[in-house]
Amino acid sequence: AVLSARSEYFNTMLTSGFKEQQDGKVSINDTTPSAFRALIHYLYTDKLEFDEEDVVDILRLSHMMELTLVHNFVTRHYHRKISVYNATQWLVQAHQYKLDGLYAIAFRYVTRNFRHIRSKAKQTLCLLQDHPDLIMEVMLEAI
Repeated sequence: AVLSARSEYFNTMLTSGFKEQQDGKVSINDTTPSAFRALIHYLYTDKLEFDEEDVVDILRLSHMMELTLVHNFVTRHYHRKISVYNATQWLVQAHQYKLDGLYAIAFRYVTRNFRHIRSKAKQTLCLLQDHPDLIMEVMLEAI
């Protein structure tokens, strides 16, 4: 009842004759258990606590579940916590999952701080190698 009351996503899933309503099980794929637990904890307590490595997963889930307050909170957190050490990873993840707001923040950070990333966290740039389109965008803007 709590999930349905707090989230339109769960309300629809659990009251509209979907499989989840019939068998009482909800499957959420392509995320980490800790990110999912953080969102469920939030829905029950109104407190959002998460580990840094779950930022992108929580953003994806909050977008999917239409939890605007969570999405906005995590976006602000992301903006405050971005650094030369995590910017490239977050850029790649935002690109992969089409998180436009996060992509804009990470892209701006990476292109404006490319020299610092290259000198302090060069190994993170290897994350771009599987995304030639992203490499091109970054290089055109950073140079």
